[in-house]
Amino acid sequence: MVSMLVLVAVIVILGLMVLRIHSPFNDEIRGTPVHYTALTIGQKMLVSRWYILAVLAINSAGIIPGMEAFRTNTDAVREMLVMVVVLGSLFVPLRYHFFKEGFALGGNRIKHWERYSDYRFANGKIMFVGKEGVRSEVIYVNDVQQKALRSVLPSLVGRDEGSSNTAG
Repeated sequence: MVSMLVLVAVIVILGLMVLRIHSPFNDEIRGTPVHYTALTIGQKMLVSRWYILAVLAINSAGIIPGMEAFRTNTDAVREMLVMVVVLGSLFVPLRYHFFKEGFALGGNRIKHWERYSDYRFANGKIMFVGKEGVRSEVIYVNDVQQKALRSVLPSLVGRDEGSSNTAG
């Protein structure tokens, strides 16, 4: 019974991970495309890291002393299947899409530029600073992707007076 609950929890978390990168219920009309960039496997791991860690923690709970109730004779097969699914999800193509109206990860809703006051380049990422009451967003990009976006972002993201765009 406990093993079945563990399997259900793993399936739910994997489902949430898939919905993070592809939203089948998204009926929002896309904007005018400006740029897109494909994510590497490492960037996909960063985007989905909390889901991957949760799945691996639940999947490995049976090896912790005192948690033997999570283990059954078929756990090796289930654990291997979960690992294959997690690793397989990293090979699914995924892109950041940049539109005149905003940006989106995969097939998700557009996050509109009006929500952000500034952006900052850092090692391996770009941070979009949210206006008051709006959460900041981080996207993971390598140096080549950053170089391509340096010419695109200034015309898209709203800027506050005295904001800076230094790498840091």
